[in-house]
Amino acid sequence: MTGREPDSAHGFPANDTPLALPSGTVVRVRNLVVFRGHSGSNLTIMIQTPSAASDGDRVANEALEVARLHDEFADRQSIGRIIVMICRTQACLETREPSTEMFQFVRQTDRTWDRDPAAS
Repeated sequence: MTGREPDSAHGFPANDTPLALPSGTVVRVRNLVVFRGHSGSNLTIMIQTPSAASDGDRVANEALEVARLHDEFADRQSIGRIIVMICRTQACLETREPSTEMFQFVRQTDRTWDRDPAAS
């Protein structure tokens, strides 16, 4: 595996992986972070989407698709929560400003992913 040189204009994040969703939209995965704690592990995925922020239902469905596409990884890592953050600015990508669009999903008893009602 070879590393990718960061964009010299921005430098961070270095990851810019296209991910085709089942709906046909292609999002860009910019960062994946696993947090491990006493109460369990969480996966945070930062993405960029071409969908407009004003189309909240579409963006929420895309976030769920992203979570579901990471199911096998989450299962292997014993992850019980996936957070999908939508970043639309360079400052968000660099974690200098928070994402205003964040979706949290929890693994259900049937092993599927669904929105976390406590996070809404």
